[in-house]
Amino acid sequence: MKGNLKEVLSEFFSVHERMIFGKMYFRLFNPTEERIVDNFTAEDWNLIFPDLKEEDLKELNECTNVVILVWCDSFTDKSHGFLYLQESYPTPGTVTFHGGVWDHQPVLFHNIFRSLLGMFRFIFNFCPSITTTCRLDNKRVDRFQQSFGLIETHHDGERSYKTLNKELLEESIIAKCPKYSFL
Repeated sequence: MKGNLKEVLSEFFSVHERMIFGKMYFRLFNPTEERIVDNFTAEDWNLIFPDLKEEDLKELNECTNVVILVWCDSFTDKSHGFLYLQESYPTPGTVTFHGGVWDHQPVLFHNIFRSLLGMFRFIFNFCPSITTTCRLDNKRVDRFQQSFGLIETHHDGERSYKTLNKELLEESIIAKCPKYSFL
């Protein structure tokens, strides 16, 4: 990998204000002007980052191995969700992602698939391994993750730990469906 993920994304966003995928885009989180946690219900937020407060998220954003992106509508600039990326110190070349949407309109579903497909492909250009976790009782997110080709490597009784299989991602219905294509 050339540079760490934060350097790669900082360089990208210094040239491009947005990383556009269809009708949506990712941009860097601006912790001085916006809030993420407050956009979620407490129940939804606790499925993503239990016990993490807004100030904690802002502090994490300052870490050299963390990038927080906001997912927005290209036409209105309204934000609908976020993506948290953390590069592993002990395992260079591994990026862990978490995220979610606070706007659950069904019309946005195919857009999140398209955006994440594009982002995963972008990350694979720089990092050979993408991972995440999911609470074992969160069946909705588990199905969502499996649809991208995330495979469980192990679980600890509370969380499932998964790695994104690049071949499964490219063979997934998401990658093969024309409506998810962003080219």
